[in-house]
Amino acid sequence: MKANELRIGNYVKCLNESRQILGVTKHNGTNETELHYAEFKGLFPMKLFHLKPILISFQWLNDLRFKKYPKHWGLHKGSVCFHENNVFYKGVDIGVKVKYVHELQNLYFALTGKELEIKN
Repeated sequence: MKANELRIGNYVKCLNESRQILGVTKHNGTNETELHYAEFKGLFPMKLFHLKPILISFQWLNDLRFKKYPKHWGLHKGSVCFHENNVFYKGVDIGVKVKYVHELQNLYFALTGKELEIKN
């Protein structure tokens, strides 16, 4: 994964655990980017080479508040729909295929200006 693909709030896999990125540090001397996730005792660093994308699954779509319809998954009364890696916005296939959770999060934000968050 590359740092420029990620935003604060994205979900990624770090050492086989799903983590939400909550901070970014760029080290000037080494030009290395370090991302941070939260635990009950504070923020912890994640090295970029430890991160892997999370494949979109039915469970992730459900967790991200998408509703299952007969032929697709929809969000916010159908304004954003997902079907076989294709994203539809207001009923129009926007021609972008997404495979990973962070890609769906980033695209949703670009389309709506809102964060795609996990339901509690």
